[in-house]
Amino acid sequence: MNSLTIRALCFAIVLLSVSIRAQTQAPAAPQPAALTFRQLTEDTKIKTASGATFTVASGWHIAQGPDLIVIQEPEKELAAAFVESTAPTAEEAIAEAWKRWKPDFARTIRQTIKPPVTQGWDEVAQIAYETSVDERRIVIGAARRKGKTYYVTLVDGALSAAERRGAQLNIAMGSLEVAARAEENLGDRKPHALDAARAEKFLAFAEEARKMSKVPGVAIAVIQDGKIVLEKGLGVRELDKPEPVTPATLFMIGSMTKPLTSLMMAKLVDRGTFAWETPVTKLLPTFALGDPDATGRVTMAHTVCACTGLPRSDMEFIFEWNGSTPQKRIDLLKGMKPTTGFGETFQYSNLMVATGGYVAAMTATKNKDLRRGYEDAMTSEVLRPLGMTATVLDLNEAQKHEHAYPHGRTLLTDPQAIPMEWERGVDSVMPAGGAWSTVGDLSRWLLLELNNGKLDGQQIVSERNLLERRKQRARINAKQYYGLGLFVDESAGLRAIGHGGNTFGFTADATFYPDHGLGLVVLTNIAAGNAYTAVVRRRLVELLFDANEEAEKALAFGLKQTQEAIKKQMEEITLVPDASLVDPVIGKWTNPLLGSIEIRREGEKVILDAGEWRAPVGEHKDKSGARRILLTGPPFAGLAFWPQTNEGKPALLFETAQQKYWFER
Repeated sequence: MNSLTIRALCFAIVLLSVSIRAQTQAPAAPQPAALTFRQLTEDTKIKTASGATFTVASGWHIAQGPDLIVIQEPEKELAAAFVESTAPTAEEAIAEAWKRWKPDFARTIRQTIKPPVTQGWDEVAQIAYETSVDERRIVIGAARRKGKTYYVTLVDGALSAAERRGAQLNIAMGSLEVAARAEENLGDRKPHALDAARAEKFLAFAEEARKMSKVPGVAIAVIQDGKIVLEKGLGVRELDKPEPVTPATLFMIGSMTKPLTSLMMAKLVDRGTFAWETPVTKLLPTFALGDPDATGRVTMAHTVCACTGLPRSDMEFIFEWNGSTPQKRIDLLKGMKPTTGFGETFQYSNLMVATGGYVAAMTATKNKDLRRGYEDAMTSEVLRPLGMTATVLDLNEAQKHEHAYPHGRTLLTDPQAIPMEWERGVDSVMPAGGAWSTVGDLSRWLLLELNNGKLDGQQIVSERNLLERRKQRARINAKQYYGLGLFVDESAGLRAIGHGGNTFGFTADATFYPDHGLGLVVLTNIAAGNAYTAVVRRRLVELLFDANEEAEKALAFGLKQTQEAIKKQMEEITLVPDASLVDPVIGKWTNPLLGSIEIRREGEKVILDAGEWRAPVGEHKDKSGARRILLTGPPFAGLAFWPQTNEGKPALLFETAQQKYWFER
């Protein structure tokens, strides 16, 4: 979240490919012959034949051979192999590794990418392989070279397991230590002041990157040594309209609301309203998950830690929100079960954070109207004490002030203005992502964080409970972990803390560096703008810490690879679907959790109308011949619906990594 890594950009490209290739069955990962597995009872550092090391999480299975190490996640649905090779090229090293692990491996290469090198490597390459629709599988080979040796990691397994255990897999891959490799270390460097010359370079990059990334408008603020040293608006509030973005422009901040929610909770812990360890059921006896044992174990801290094992379940509140309430969202949890154990790994849950925020506010205000109680608690405990006078927790109120307009992306990543009403999906989960704010207001929050709970000479929140939010609760990869509504990144020895946010039409990011008195806020009015906020953040680090100049190369590489991935995907996509696919599914379909959708013709176009939002439909046909209805425009370009039969009845199947939703007539 807080460090620009080529791996993150590559992963975004892989995810783009996977989003169009949602699949249906999850066979267990094949077990290599002649290898004996043992299950680890604690996090274990593993040594390779050359002396390199990497860490494997407790509960995983491992088998070690003379030239091959294979790990499997606890349910054995996802496996990774580690191989060292001195082959002449990365491609040959990856091919050699597959032969060692699975001699009959013969998948077709879908895409090969070679990003600019970082983190002390001499070369990095990644190959994604073709998978058919009915496999629901991810197959990737990655090679990192130092000197003459390639360190190859192969991944093969179910998409559901990749989401469920992805953080633990990232730990294994990202923790690889090679003696000859020296990563950049910025921790001991004192940052330069953001003087006029550096500010000019920084803003010039931010503006050029904005144009290249097709971001309509941006607001930026930099905090250094206890004050705001830069506030600037770039671009426009709405495409094809002249009104410019200014520092006073309101943007929706999405999940950046989460650390503000956990800050409110910290203040209530200060007051003795509840403790971090207080069970949620003590405050809200009707709270329940689909697992009674897990229900009783959930504390207030657990609601904001992404560490309970509850999988991400966003579709319920972004498909069907008209008439919903906070209580209905909390009640959704009654049908959901953790898919990993408490504290085992990172799994992000908006519904859990929303529940924690509402319960905390209800306990403090005694207001049975959960939505109103949250607004009151946030205003009295956070917004008013911090002087965040522009921040609002209501879309109608935001539109009364200077504000940006939301923009989604088409399947080709072109920006497109979308109706403001589409942003109401987060209203019923407000504590997890519904606030609107400005760079000035969010700078006030960062100043509080940088001064350990003090602002304008007053201790607003105790240092103890402020810092409690920064303690590790769930490890994300070798360098990053999640606290209580905060990401913490220790890459390059530079501790960075903060949170990003995404909605249908906005992307936001705020990061502070507590050891250096530095903070950055970047707000945009475009969906899926994380690559942009990442390179802007990296460029500031480069200018202030004399860091390796990676931002410009990473931006160019990311844009190029995204376009190549789109070009490849468009070989399988028809923007106007064939009548033989569409005619049988014209009409209304219903799912008990996601509500009703209607597929209909409008002139030459085919539209999927979910009631709350609508999008044009195309056709995706993969190399196996499987055909699906594909959304080609915002807010969900790339999502697919697969005509199927369910219990003998016609149905449309819509899937995420860990959930299946059947729509019936």
